[in-house]
Amino acid sequence: MKKLITMILILALALPALALAEDEYYITDHYALHINDHSGNSTAVNGGRMFDFDSMTVDLFITSEQGTAYLITTTCTSGVFLSSGVQKVRIVTIGDQSLIVNDSGDSMSLDWDEDGDLWIDFGLSYFRMQHVKNMDAYNDRK
Repeated sequence: MKKLITMILILALALPALALAEDEYYITDHYALHINDHSGNSTAVNGGRMFDFDSMTVDLFITSEQGTAYLITTTCTSGVFLSSGVQKVRIVTIGDQSLIVNDSGDSMSLDWDEDGDLWIDFGLSYFRMQHVKNMDAYNDRK
């Protein structure tokens, strides 16, 4: 009986330690896109505006959990900020096509080129998202 109680106590002490040993959940990559329709490099060929908004940002956070990411889209039009909020999405590959898919089934196409750049399709065309580098704790702070 003493051996049984001893084994139960050992298991009771070991289980919390094993639970802490699981992989942590964190952001592995961050991609960002900023479109400013008032900058000189987004003027349409005819001299008009290229987009129907003043500015837009898109942030994609890829997590350590395979296929799970978070997407935030913010648009500014006539001084009003509209945000998608934080949307949990899945990155899936069907055939040779990668997609971001949200819980409602809405999707956007993704394409990684040979240089490792990420391109996202908003229906207008593909836009390059910039990879945000990790902060170097020794050199990127004062």
